Amino acid sequence: MYPPKDNSFERTIRGLGLDVKDSKKKHRFIELRAQDKSQRTVAAELGIGVQTAKRWDNKFKEQIESLNALELEALLEKYWLTETLGHGAKIGCGAKQRRRQTGA
Repeated sequence: MYPPKDNSFERTIRGLGLDVKDSKKKHRFIELRAQDKSQRTVAAELGIGVQTAKRWDNKFKEQIESLNALELEALLEKYWLTETLGHGAKIGCGAKQRRRQTGA
């Protein structure tokens, strides 16, 4: 999911003169923090210092929050479909239609 799995990511990073390994580590940091793992846990998993994790957390705050929101939305959609399908609803009911049905 994040970063993209193709080689274009690595080519872009190298083209900017950046370290691919460090960039992948930062992307993984964003991914793990978006999953609400603690800074200390993520730092230990990635082999970085807690102070580095704090700096990255501040630096990538928007990306972490955006990814977290996307993951939460996907979970809510999955939960809603599971609950709804259990009650005989149609598959493919989107968020807009759901809002109209619930008045939200």
